[in-house]
Amino acid sequence: MSTLKNPLLKNAVESIQIGLEDYQDIDKDPRRELSSIRNIYAGILLLYKYKLQQLSPDGSNEVLLKSKIVPQQNAKTGLISFKGSGKRTVNVHEIIERFEELNISINKDNLKALGDVRNDTEHYYVQQTGINVKEVITKAFHLFTEFCPYIKREPVNLLGKHYWEIMLNVSTIYDEERQKCLENLKTVSWKYKEVKNNIEKLRCLHCYSELILAIDVHKKENSDFRCKACGKTSTYKDMIGSSIANALNCYHKIAKGNEESSTDLCPMCCYDSYSLVERRCLACHWELEYNYCNVCDADLTLDEQELNGLCSYC
Repeated sequence: MSTLKNPLLKNAVESIQIGLEDYQDIDKDPRRELSSIRNIYAGILLLYKYKLQQLSPDGSNEVLLKSKIVPQQNAKTGLISFKGSGKRTVNVHEIIERFEELNISINKDNLKALGDVRNDTEHYYVQQTGINVKEVITKAFHLFTEFCPYIKREPVNLLGKHYWEIMLNVSTIYDEERQKCLENLKTVSWKYKEVKNNIEKLRCLHCYSELILAIDVHKKENSDFRCKACGKTSTYKDMIGSSIANALNCYHKIAKGNEESSTDLCPMCCYDSYSLVERRCLACHWELEYNYCNVCDADLTLDEQELNGLCSYC
């Protein structure tokens, strides 16, 4: 039984604990996999919200925790202060923004991976292998241990020895498998730098696992891939096509409106894998037929290819 006094911190810890209990019961009931992923992800977000609650000034209605912040003027002194408004609390993008402004460092890649697995498992059909929840536990383990110093808590004491050992054992084994896969992918002769620099973000299009291996590392390009989680094989085109846009387009920067997508829909393979940097598709290698306008020499876009060498203005 938890003895934590703060309700938000108590909910955070208990969500992770329940998620780990769900994980242990997956063999008995496969539906517990989704429940485990949901609970662990929710627990990490609640932990972050607890820190924002801690940092909110007294009398501010938990201003840093609330999504809506409103200014108020003291009638006597004329001083302006900011208070939280409404019941809606910050979402994941707002948590990241506020942590950045408060110089609180979290591993955004791990948090994004955690959210992606949760969303894909819940909203799309992905093959249940038990590997996705192991990835979630591993990512959550690192996020949890890295964040505990910010709330001045020892991870093992906060979570409890039993639950701590579950997370530690799962993450140790998973990290070893993950490292073997990355070492394999690093030996591939990647044709494009954008792909080479993002191999750690490739995902199986069947089960969404990141435990991906290149079958023929000596092949100069276009090696097929095998997923260690579900055992299915994917072609180079399908593997890169299904993963690269998510890898290249940093979700929190785009959400904040300060970075545009670096990929577009390829008209040949229909994946969102046409690189605006390479000016070709990273998945099927399709290139523009017309690169420059025959009249004004302006760069031509994908949408202007049907104009037979002219830009839309000309």
